[in-house]
Amino acid sequence: MKNKNRLTILHDDDIETLYALPQFSKDIRMHYLALSQKEIAAMQKFGTITSKLYFALQLSYFKVKRQFFTFDYSEVIADADFILKTYLKSNKLPTSLPSKNTKTSIRRSILTLLKCNGNKKLIIFELQNLTDDICRTTVNPREISDKLLNNIEKNDILLPAHSVLQDIIGKAIKQEALRLEKILKKSMPNYIINDLKQLLMTTGYLHDVDH
Repeated sequence: MKNKNRLTILHDDDIETLYALPQFSKDIRMHYLALSQKEIAAMQKFGTITSKLYFALQLSYFKVKRQFFTFDYSEVIADADFILKTYLKSNKLPTSLPSKNTKTSIRRSILTLLKCNGNKKLIIFELQNLTDDICRTTVNPREISDKLLNNIEKNDILLPAHSVLQDIIGKAIKQEALRLEKILKKSMPNYIINDLKQLLMTTGYLHDVDH
């Protein structure tokens, strides 16, 4: 369910493209599920077929979308079958996923293998600072979002949830509006300041973030 108090950044189709579990056609599956020798070696450190399979799938999906996914093997049968036959020499789909602790270990191993920043608190802190800087040149939510997503991809950062990006961008826009208001109060008459506020409200920037 959408939170109406959060800033609207992306359309539903864009969110689906960005956050949905990857769907590979038969023609491209071999490319996206291919593992390097280093990746195979990391996979082999896990003892069971199910943990190795889970590692390979999460790794492959992470390389495409910079995030981890929740899924059952029944949802990714074609991908699982490719991994099993290509790298694990098995035709039998495991009946259960790895334990919670093993899943956590797998995620950490993938982050280390790909040298990806997975510290969520640090990521939010760094993205907030970056967003504050971006807002000095634009307060268009979509433009800010595009710049953040480019930064995430370029710097191998774990992709935050869409709601986190909404909060980061909304906070930055509101802070920038307050910063500019303070500057204007020192140099402009109140009626001009009020006109500018009304303009921002009309464009939707202040309205969306002021809840």
